[in-house]
Amino acid sequence: MLITSRSHKMLCMILNSQEPIRIKDIARELQVSERTVKYDLESVRSWLNSHQIELHSKPNKGIWIGGEPATRHNLQRILEKSGETNVFLQPQERVKYLMLELLLQDRFIKMDELAVNLNVSRNTLVSDLSVAESLLKDWNVNVERSRLGIRLAATEIFRRAALENTVQEMLTGSEMFDIVRAIIQGSDIPLQVRRVMKKFRLSRYDLKSIFQVVKSIAEQSEKEARIDFTDRMVIGIFIRLCIVVQRLRLHQEIVYKKDEFLEIKESDLFGIFKENLARLSVLLDLQVTDHETCFICRHTMRGFTSLTQLGQRDFYTLTLELIAQVSVQMKVAFAEDALLIKHLLAHMTEKLSKYQCGVADPNPLISDIIRSYPDIFKIVKKACHDVFGERKIHFADPDIGYIVLHFLASIRRKEEVKKCRALVVCGTGRGTAQFLQTILEQEIRHLKVIGCCSAIGLESQIQSQRPDLVISVVDVEASIPVVVVNSIPTKQDFTFIEETITELRSNHHLQPAVDQNFMNLPAMERFTQEVICKGFDLSRTIRSEMREYLSDQRAEGLALHLMLMVNRMAFGALYDGTGANHEWKTEPMATIRAKLIRILQEKKLDVPESEINAILCYFV
Repeated sequence: MLITSRSHKMLCMILNSQEPIRIKDIARELQVSERTVKYDLESVRSWLNSHQIELHSKPNKGIWIGGEPATRHNLQRILEKSGETNVFLQPQERVKYLMLELLLQDRFIKMDELAVNLNVSRNTLVSDLSVAESLLKDWNVNVERSRLGIRLAATEIFRRAALENTVQEMLTGSEMFDIVRAIIQGSDIPLQVRRVMKKFRLSRYDLKSIFQVVKSIAEQSEKEARIDFTDRMVIGIFIRLCIVVQRLRLHQEIVYKKDEFLEIKESDLFGIFKENLARLSVLLDLQVTDHETCFICRHTMRGFTSLTQLGQRDFYTLTLELIAQVSVQMKVAFAEDALLIKHLLAHMTEKLSKYQCGVADPNPLISDIIRSYPDIFKIVKKACHDVFGERKIHFADPDIGYIVLHFLASIRRKEEVKKCRALVVCGTGRGTAQFLQTILEQEIRHLKVIGCCSAIGLESQIQSQRPDLVISVVDVEASIPVVVVNSIPTKQDFTFIEETITELRSNHHLQPAVDQNFMNLPAMERFTQEVICKGFDLSRTIRSEMREYLSDQRAEGLALHLMLMVNRMAFGALYDGTGANHEWKTEPMATIRAKLIRILQEKKLDVPESEINAILCYFV
């Protein structure tokens, strides 16, 4: 029996859920109306009936598939097999699968063979190929035609960049979170992920081996290099490992330029990656070279390469220009929000550096962001096009989604001090963390988010920050109460959190809140004057001693950053950067870092390592 791709996804969602799933949750994930879901459920029910399986439903509870574990496992195998030939794809999905089919091989392929592989007519294939060709050109990948058929012409770096972005766009947010959950918990590979990865010709054993290596890299990096692996790092490394295995089996290797190769190879992370990839080489009988290790490792790097093609317009100038464009369109004075400038500057510095190196960041929240905030997304997308387009920098929707989160966080930011101290487990990025923090604090009056971390480093963060509560977007276990919420929290999520806070308060388990009395205005004025003067003095000293390493524009951005840093330290707030912390060993960065630490010590400032790394980004 044939079913649509949407019905196939719906079946996978119901089957993978450990509890009844609501129609509105399915609608939100698939970006359709509840009426459409109800209509598709009829075909889902019919398909299940053809396999003698009943679909259960109950008002105010949801939909679920009953039966023994063996029955569910057998159903998963049927779904996996049917996904190859018995699923009608939507036009956009057909184009993505066509792009994937072409990107994963180097030989010429006949149109008739492609049509059979994709289960479409020749006329449909010709139409889809026209759309795919236009999309591939954005990644410097061209379609080559001859009497032998068609194939793609591109350098290995451009081919892999297009491949990485295509796979990310084919996976939904919940599927990306399923990948992270499966890697952390060692559970089975999600059904929809297996369906996409089958195009890579990777077996179940291949995927499980890759899962094990990604988990080992994340745990070892945290333990030995004190690097907190975010969800998007885990997803990105998993996708790049799949690409490496597939391309090496076709005897296609990547080669970096000498300077960039040596730069990555000298990082602390390279040794950890090389050790684990050597184990993967044995498991899969492959020869993973140092250049391939750099390709995988590069996804975790930030701040290594400057964008020289930007000329005099550096990160700070571009960030302010972007904020100004969005401010005009939305009629909101975003430029007055110092935290927005700080967080967005840090994000854009990292993103632009990664962009130059062809690194794509997965964004599990992109569908939720576009659906929930379509107007803001359009405004930010247009502003990005206006500011960066003339520099031939074109951001994909997942990248724009992260920028949108920064503006949403600015809109929703509040200054009220909360009482229940919460730690948020959401490692998809700095923008995501800021958005979750502000929306949670806005909706829940008695909540104070004290930090964000990944699931892998949760227990160490609990020990160091001593929160009352953990709020997580993935299933985790902890020594304190945990509330699991959606990536964009729902009303039911807020209710669960409030009920947990009420229970903690009734049991007197809340940490005592700091009483900050700001009613003494003269004393507060003297205090703020001291903070401002200390920040100004530090900024003047650093810029004076390191003038040779700074342009005028970067010096201006650094001055603002340093004054904000001193202000945060005065109020006991640590820098909340979620990116990797790397040591800067190459010259001139080693000299700059040594000078910076000396100045901070002379000023008697105990600055965390994450803040030092953020300051060093202005000298890259």
